[in-house]
Amino acid sequence: MLEAFRGAAPLTADGKKVLVLITDGVPSDDCQTLDFLSLFNPGMAATDYSTNPCIAAAASELKSAAPKGPIQTFVVGVGTFASASFFGLGGIDPKFLGNLAKSGGTGASGCNPDESSKTTDLCYFEIDPSQSTNASDLQKKFETALNAIRGQVSSCTFPLKSDNLGMVDPTLVNVEVNKKTILQDPKNGWTYDDPTSPTEIVLHGSACSGAVGSVTASVNIVLGCKTEIAK
Repeated sequence: MLEAFRGAAPLTADGKKVLVLITDGVPSDDCQTLDFLSLFNPGMAATDYSTNPCIAAAASELKSAAPKGPIQTFVVGVGTFASASFFGLGGIDPKFLGNLAKSGGTGASGCNPDESSKTTDLCYFEIDPSQSTNASDLQKKFETALNAIRGQVSSCTFPLKSDNLGMVDPTLVNVEVNKKTILQDPKNGWTYDDPTSPTEIVLHGSACSGAVGSVTASVNIVLGCKTEIAK
């Protein structure tokens, strides 16, 4: 479905494609059975998650060329993590979820796709219902995970698209992030992709983090006034 999807206004046809998998299950291809047998038979290799069809598909879609892809895969696991490492009895398989997210091009830098003993370096988003006292708390955890994903896929590159693009004077352009004017600055401000023939505005440093750090952040490109440049 995502391969065939083409954005229509207000989306752009060449926009980023993202898949969010939310699951409370384990893979159904006997991965857990293989891990169980390897525990009691040292001569048997543990599951090779790189051969799992879902994980292989995520890696393939990430490399898929436009307009079909590339497609990033984010993963949210819902289950009791404390017992999950014991053959998926917690309702999830952390290694499967971690490797799926990693192959899909997501997960924090330095995350461990094979982590199953602690939650501090997971490559996927863990939601443990046993740690929530009520439905409202559980809902907030879902919202936090989805907002974090929104922040990660937000772009700091903004195309200059206009019917009168050729009439725009690049010296009379300013950028506002959250209604605050950002200076033209390659370190913590903005620049053009090409100063002589710009087609995109690129945010850098704190300007970029300010734009993608909140789902309510706004970016406005203002034309007509002299560009404010960092000294």
